[in-house]
Amino acid sequence: MGPKTLLGCNLVRISSLVESRWFPLVFVAILAVVPLFTNNYFQFIFNLILCYVLIGFGQNLILGYTGQFSFANAAFMVSVRIQHQLYLP
Repeated sequence: MGPKTLLGCNLVRISSLVESRWFPLVFVAILAVVPLFTNNYFQFIFNLILCYVLIGFGQNLILGYTGQFSFANAAFMVSVRIQHQLYLP
């Protein structure tokens, strides 16, 4: 059997790209350039995705590495959602 693939992409090649020392720099550069060429709706969706990724990393850290269970991330997201619905700063 050949190398592992996901949607036709070689996973070994993708993981080596992510582990590269240039990846963080390129990733931050892309994040800095995206708002210059997109509309408000795409920026909103992009920021929402980044928030959920951040929450996912936090859950992975708390549950995966320490084995602790915490409602802090969920409470934070609920408070943000309430502020957004009530148009609070």
